[in-house]
Amino acid sequence: MVKKCKTYRVVCIGYWLLAIALSSCTHPFNEQKDNTPLNNFEALWQIIDEKYCLFDDKKMDWDSVYSAYYQRFDTMEIMEYEDNYRFFDGLEEMLNELEDEAEITRNSKDRYCLLEDVDMYKGTLVVNRKGFGFVDLQDMSIFIPARFMETAMNQDEVVVKRRVFPDGTAEGKVVRILKRNTKTLVGTFRGYKNLHFEPDGLTSDVFVRVKNQYQYPIVPGTKAVAKILKYGDPMLVEITEILGHENDPGMDVTGILLSHNIQAEFPDEVQKQLEQFEDHVTETQMMGRRDLTNRLVITIDGKDAKDLDDAISMVKTETGYRLGVHIADVSSYVKENTPLDNEARARGTSVYVVDRVVPMLPQF
Repeated sequence: MVKKCKTYRVVCIGYWLLAIALSSCTHPFNEQKDNTPLNNFEALWQIIDEKYCLFDDKKMDWDSVYSAYYQRFDTMEIMEYEDNYRFFDGLEEMLNELEDEAEITRNSKDRYCLLEDVDMYKGTLVVNRKGFGFVDLQDMSIFIPARFMETAMNQDEVVVKRRVFPDGTAEGKVVRILKRNTKTLVGTFRGYKNLHFEPDGLTSDVFVRVKNQYQYPIVPGTKAVAKILKYGDPMLVEITEILGHENDPGMDVTGILLSHNIQAEFPDEVQKQLEQFEDHVTETQMMGRRDLTNRLVITIDGKDAKDLDDAISMVKTETGYRLGVHIADVSSYVKENTPLDNEARARGTSVYVVDRVVPMLPQF
């Protein structure tokens, strides 16, 4: 009896959710889309099927599903078709999960639909220093005015709702922040009696409260790195490093690098891996290689370059000259999935700025 009641409840919930999912979705700013129950339902279930593999590689009996919906089987008749309705088990939980991940959403009538059906899209927000931003998609770029940015920050993954005006122009509004990708802030303390922290590059008028401000000898112009503890307005941060004063030589470049999460120092685990390397080419490394150390090989990298990995040599032959092109075999030292490899992947490239170079690989 308990099992029958449980099955009855699951089927009823699933039947109710099916009716919601089958509803078409429209948007007041755009033309009516062809969101017939069939199109919307199949698109919705394609997402669920691909993500959860509910049907064990068996094709859904669509005829039975539509017959059940449109003819409105009573509960007993639905119970007789339990094999066709076993995908209802856990459906509500999975729909909620898909909604949390912004794969589906609900319209103004609280009915499930795809994001595109209500002109909503998810992507990465790129903020301009003037305050506005863009979310770039494969087939379009959505402009986000500063007033519709909410508390979203540069490189955050967001959901935006697009509105198309009668003249054909469009703009978007951030309606949800899926993932915060800014973890730290670099900023300067301003003021005299009441010092406050002004993050570099933060375009919104969010007030930033510093949790441990009075633990440091801070003066006007002190530059610091702060970890974000709480997003929103006000934002709560905690100082992790005092960089110096904004007028110190090179402090402006240091602030720019750290604002883009470009670290000059390498982690301890990378330094420990470097200590394991020999300061000369070993016999094991020479195996399978031709010894060209007796030739004059000249690097072609510039005087101030930090990546000395390209070189040439020239040898006179009976018929002319032979040009040798020499490329450093970095993989001989950087093994896959080691701390050195992971750090190099995270950095991606060496960064050259006006007064220094932040290398992708540490000097050895």
